Formats: sequence, C-alpha cells, structure tokens
Amino acid sequence: MQLNRLIYTQERIGYKDKVFIIYKIRTMTNDKVTKIGKFLRETGLDELPQIINIIKRDMVLVGPRPLTPQDHKKFRRFTLSVKPGITGWWQIHGRNQNDIFQYDRQYIRTKSFWLDLYIILKTIPLVGLKRHG
Repeated sequence: MQLNRLIYTQERIGYKDKVFIIYKIRTMTNDKVTKIGKFLRETGLDELPQIINIIKRDMVLVGPRPLTPQDHKKFRRFTLSVKPGITGWWQIHGRNQNDIFQYDRQYIRTKSFWLDLYIILKTIPLVGLKRHG
C-alpha cells in the first residue's frame, strides 16, 4: 500500500501561530469511515503517526490539541502560548468536545513536569481502549 494512501495529512495551527502538517492514519474512504477506521478512531491509534510531529518539533507528547484553521479563527486564544500535544488534560477526562477548551485552559494555567507525568501515566492504559466522545 502506498504511504500517501495510508497517512492522512491536515493543516493545523500550533505554537506561536505556526502552521504545520499533522499526520494521522487514514480512516475514511469516499467520505465514509471504514470498519477498521472506526476502531482506530475509537482507540486513538489513528494518531500514532503524530510521533512524526514530535520528531519535527511541531508538537510535544503532552499539551492542548492543535487547532484546525477554522478553530483558530473562532478560538484564537491562549493555547498558542504552548506547543500542542498528542495527549493532554482533556484526553484523560472523557474527551467531551464541549469541554476541550476548558480543559486546555486549565492545563496551561497549571502546566508542570508533574502534571505532564500524571497525564502520561493516565494515558498509557487508555491507548488502544475504545472510548466514546
């Protein structure tokens, strides 16, 4: 299988308004989520290629999720003061879309090495488990 058919890319806005390309495993064909894609999304495994974003220094392991250009226009805010992350405070608290910016703000206000370690330790058991939200 060709790599460009397996990996999906999208523009995101990160630290200090920097535009970068985020990587994910492709989960859709013709605007329809595949069965495997549904599993990958529910377990978060579709986000594994974002390790490339960490290597490229666009992202870190723990931080607020990077903004889409549309969200950046609506929520131009504080999160641009830190690098975005693969996991964060929101991800370990149920992933309710309505609460994401509240959790991002709380994380940024209380960011520390110990909080990051706590989030990583809470994330590990969640990787590969189905979740809703």
